[in-house]
Amino acid sequence: MLERIKPLPRQPQPARNGSEDFNEVLAIVSHDLRSPMSTILVASQVLEKQLTEHDHIKTQAERPLTMIRQAVQQMTSLVHGILDQARYQKGKLQCDREPLDLLAELSRSLAAIAHLAAEREVELALDSELATGPYLGDAQRLQQVFTNLLDNAIKFSPRRGRVQVRVRRTDTGATEISVQDNGPGIPKQQLSQVFEAYWQAQPGSLNGTGLGLSIARDVVAAHAGTLRAESPPGSGARFVIVLP
Repeated sequence: MLERIKPLPRQPQPARNGSEDFNEVLAIVSHDLRSPMSTILVASQVLEKQLTEHDHIKTQAERPLTMIRQAVQQMTSLVHGILDQARYQKGKLQCDREPLDLLAELSRSLAAIAHLAAEREVELALDSELATGPYLGDAQRLQQVFTNLLDNAIKFSPRRGRVQVRVRRTDTGATEISVQDNGPGIPKQQLSQVFEAYWQAQPGSLNGTGLGLSIARDVVAAHAGTLRAESPPGSGARFVIVLP
């Protein structure tokens, strides 16, 4: 039987402000964008299929079709992120709670992102002190968190770098999962900003929406856990999840 993990209650706000109104409008617009974006993606796939019969045209159209798909995928990711952010702010981000193996879900995320590491020649290393055993959580949401942290670690690692993933049991019996890269790290003055919605280490970058870490923190919080960022000088960035 499925249970629901309710997000931790947030302190009520005495009055709405402009930021709240803006986020609500943004969420409504994002919701309405999903249908046309799906149409564009399906249309590009149909067009690509039809062009297989005309090799000379397909060669010319291949690059623009790829650009269309990538743009739609990026926009879809942004829309889903905005909607998740709005749900959490309203206390409506829910997770399905069912028995799972955290180590198995983490391994699936590592396998899913291995091709990105291979492209950058980044080594992925998993060090687990324990078999985590059964845990009640939302497998899809937790994989979303793991994949986001791994993607960021690979992205900011140097070519032929290393991403170290560790799983251990804390003194309190909680499960700690850490993801560490050997990239440039995060400046001390920016550590407090990394979980803010739309914040990006590289402003204007087209490689992300700036919502990934914010949503990851909210998903972990919905599991009654914590997510923190560390960046010791010269040691890259380290993100630590603690799940009770």
